[in-house]
Amino acid sequence: MKLSSGLLSTILFTTTILARPHSRAERRATRTLKSQPLIPYTGPLGSGSVPDSANVQYSDNWSGAVLTAPPAGQTFNAVSGTFTVPNVSPPSGAGSGSWSSSAWVGIDGDTYGNAILQTGIDFTVTKSGGSTSQSFQAWYEWYPNNAYNFAMDVSAGDVMAISVHSTSASAGTVTIENVSTGASVSKALKAPGSGSHLGGQNAEWIVEDFEEGGSLVALSDFGTVTFTDCVAKTASESLGLSGATVIDIKQNGNVETSVTIETGAIIEPPVGKHFNYAHGVFTVPNVPPPPGTGDGSWGSSVWVGIGWSSSGPLFQAVVVFTINSSAGVLTQSFGAAYEWPPGSAVFLDMEISAGDVVALTVEANSDGSQGMVTINNKSNGQHFHTMVSMPAPDNNITGGSAEWIMEDYQVSSAVSTRFEPLADFRTVAFTECVAVFDDQSFGIENVTVVTLITPAQVLAANMTVLSSSSVQISYVTDGPTL
Repeated sequence: MKLSSGLLSTILFTTTILARPHSRAERRATRTLKSQPLIPYTGPLGSGSVPDSANVQYSDNWSGAVLTAPPAGQTFNAVSGTFTVPNVSPPSGAGSGSWSSSAWVGIDGDTYGNAILQTGIDFTVTKSGGSTSQSFQAWYEWYPNNAYNFAMDVSAGDVMAISVHSTSASAGTVTIENVSTGASVSKALKAPGSGSHLGGQNAEWIVEDFEEGGSLVALSDFGTVTFTDCVAKTASESLGLSGATVIDIKQNGNVETSVTIETGAIIEPPVGKHFNYAHGVFTVPNVPPPPGTGDGSWGSSVWVGIGWSSSGPLFQAVVVFTINSSAGVLTQSFGAAYEWPPGSAVFLDMEISAGDVVALTVEANSDGSQGMVTINNKSNGQHFHTMVSMPAPDNNITGGSAEWIMEDYQVSSAVSTRFEPLADFRTVAFTECVAVFDDQSFGIENVTVVTLITPAQVLAANMTVLSSSSVQISYVTDGPTL
């Protein structure tokens, strides 16, 4: 969700990028393409540049989410995630050439740079004349040692479940399963030397612009890569993406990726069916600033929608929370809106307060060219109901999924698009969750979304929750220059 800066009373601009020291090493000829630890962005900021938020950092080569520290007294020993291999293409308007990127999970390599235990899939697209071809390669690595290829068939559209697991600081196992084909590969690894033992300090879900021949390859347009089932483990805990640092690729002053972290529930209809209705009810929370913070502005949003996880157009009904702190004085504000991208969010003249019970409903007509949005404040009796027309040609609502989501939303101004620092919204519990297709109703009971400051919890019945915590990494064509 993107909001105009004029809709918020205060925007917190952060002007310092936190750079981290990292060593670099190339892979040898066993694998031509070279993954590297995070390279902090040190290039030009561009006119009027601001980082996306206090919890967003820029890198030359990494985009995604990183847990930069385990719970006190513990270390990370396993990281896993699932994603669908994208259809990759050359950047818009490009001539002949080759472009690549790589999706992987790993332990260490961010604040701890001595080693990385990682595995993933490379995506490459080559254009020659009027012909374009794709290739995909599964691989593994214990940095700073060489990377090696797995012998595994991978195609666009395949669902890949990838994981790394360390049994000690000097031993571990990597596994890749092609869920679509049923094939799987696994490899036990040892640390290359005493100086490359794991520290267990970082857990990552990354799409990388890797190196070849000592320089970064041209980045492919990978569209959207969505990591689901994201789990990082210690000896005693399983963690989601709560508190993860978001990293975007920025090169030569241009932001090349857009990363969001969302928690909630997403369901998909049976094959060949499409949702045309989604509904949920929640109580608006009391929203304090994150613990230990001073003056500033924080926000979050809760929404019900149809269409997001299927990579089709999204139609959503939204309630936005904003908290401002100035000289010890706290103010809360709440707003109701609807959005059908690429159109902007439309805010409504509705009164919403902490403790109000609000029902959100979205509905699409038979061909997805029109949507109906209903927002009902059951506590004060205010009710909004309107028909919305398709904002752009061929942007029909496909209904490939239904969602009940908490989001760290984006705000846009003439200068930049950035993430609003996340408000501590505590717990939001959806009830009366219903999605409909062909007059058949599907329900999710007691979907609970917990602030990203603590681990996310999703309780589901009657329908499989496909994504309780996910990372969405999107290539930005002609991205903004900050």
